[in-house]
Amino acid sequence: TTMGSALKSKSTLAMLDLERCGISGNGCASICDSLCEAARTVSLSDLSLSHNAMHNNGAETVRRMWTAVTSLTKLRLTNCVGEKGSVAVCDGIANNPSLREFDLQGVHRNAKEESQDQVKDAIAKVIASSTFSIKILNEFGLEQGPTHGRMADA
Repeated sequence: TTMGSALKSKSTLAMLDLERCGISGNGCASICDSLCEAARTVSLSDLSLSHNAMHNNGAETVRRMWTAVTSLTKLRLTNCVGEKGSVAVCDGIANNPSLREFDLQGVHRNAKEESQDQVKDAIAKVIASSTFSIKILNEFGLEQGPTHGRMADA
């Protein structure tokens, strides 16, 4: 892909801010595929896909991307994934121990209570199983800060 070629030639790319770019689930898949292709040559540490319409299928490609792009330390997905996508992304966090900040705000807006519980459980599972320190931004009052395994209610 064109983006994949550009990424391969930009080995110093550390931050990719695609916030509010009108990216759909298919667009997110293309971006994640390109990042996977360039994973050996790019040390991307900060990715923002916030405020795009990538929904659940885009979130699934983000989850899969983590097996290849292990340099990410910060991922922002504010207001762009639904409940199922949030759970998928949380399930993928275990594949990326370098991740230190994960912004998943905006999931609860239209979610049914049982869906909110699933997301809350997925976030709590990440916190409980993490062997690393991660800050998770969300509306559910669950976070892990500098101390491993800490769970706080906001």
